[in-house]
Amino acid sequence: METREHLGLKELAASWLISMGCRAVAHEVPCPVARFRVDAAGWMPDGPRTVVIECKASRADFLRDDLRVDDLLAERGRLLGRKAEIERDLIPVHEPHLRRDEDALFEQGAAWDFERSRLLPYRRVLRQLAKVEERLHGQTKFNLIARWRLADELWVLAAAGVVRAREVPAGWGLAECSPAVLRRGVRHALALGTLPVRVVVPAPRHASPDARRARILRNIAVSLTKSQFPGASAAASPDGEEADAGGGAPHDGAGTTTHPASGTLDASVPDANIERRR
Repeated sequence: METREHLGLKELAASWLISMGCRAVAHEVPCPVARFRVDAAGWMPDGPRTVVIECKASRADFLRDDLRVDDLLAERGRLLGRKAEIERDLIPVHEPHLRRDEDALFEQGAAWDFERSRLLPYRRVLRQLAKVEERLHGQTKFNLIARWRLADELWVLAAAGVVRAREVPAGWGLAECSPAVLRRGVRHALALGTLPVRVVVPAPRHASPDARRARILRNIAVSLTKSQFPGASAAASPDGEEADAGGGAPHDGAGTTTHPASGTLDASVPDANIERRR
């Protein structure tokens, strides 16, 4: 049973997406890369760009109880510190060709392509960080959505105090809403013309592939249709539901999926059934 607070966060997420400039917004949007839903998703024509929001009203909803969370977070902090040291002290000396901005006036303002580094200590730290992230969030939506760059921006929207800044999954941002607002009801605040959202950790910008933007937009449209017309045909179901079940739609082998009911083409996502295979 969904709590009042979680419902309020989802309503707030939709309003926030609209305020960002999203022209298409829906709740409970199926993901193209696995069989789960995101709490809210939006598409904006500027770019175009897509945004996904996951709402968390309680800590139990955010972190699994069987993890030694504090130990893992401490280890992640240590590894992030070591990563920063290597980027500051070693890569500029041993791999100067990775510097992208040769004309930067100050060294601290130069841009570096650290992802291309082949330094063994750096690659080792990245592998260790990936393992820690997997233990922290690997069994949740967070890791998969960020790994597959499902949207251009990924946000956790939580009641204040539920998620600490250092706990935010890699690739995600964090925004908060006061618990008092959730208790009174989000609609009351929205009726007053306020948007009670405070950004705690800015979301990094992902370059989501065009195919995934198209799939998110499609799933938003189908989710809205099904919410307005519950009897909508199963053939129009978004990814992760009936359209992928029981054999699903045939693939044409060229990166598209043909839906027999409509004859339209849909850009496919690699390993769309990744969760099922695991």
